[in-house]
Amino acid sequence: MSIDSIIVKLDNLANVSISEALEKACLVVENSAKMKAPVDSGNLRNSITHVVQGNEGIVGTNVEYAPYVEFGTGLFSSLGDGRKDVP
Repeated sequence: MSIDSIIVKLDNLANVSISEALEKACLVVENSAKMKAPVDSGNLRNSITHVVQGNEGIVGTNVEYAPYVEFGTGLFSSLGDGRKDVP
């Protein structure tokens, strides 16, 4: 890669707005989350969305059981704080 091509790429980056960059970044995260979400009915995967507000991008879901799917429960809790007395 030549120095000229690097300068052109840096110039192009300078022309990208923060909201445009956040939108692209949120889409990457949203798509990754959807690919990793297990599919039974498709409800969880379909509920994952993003919103850009000012200088902040938020990716998430409003499905109540999403934290249990992501972090596990009981003996299978990824945080290690699940119930230990489950047979």
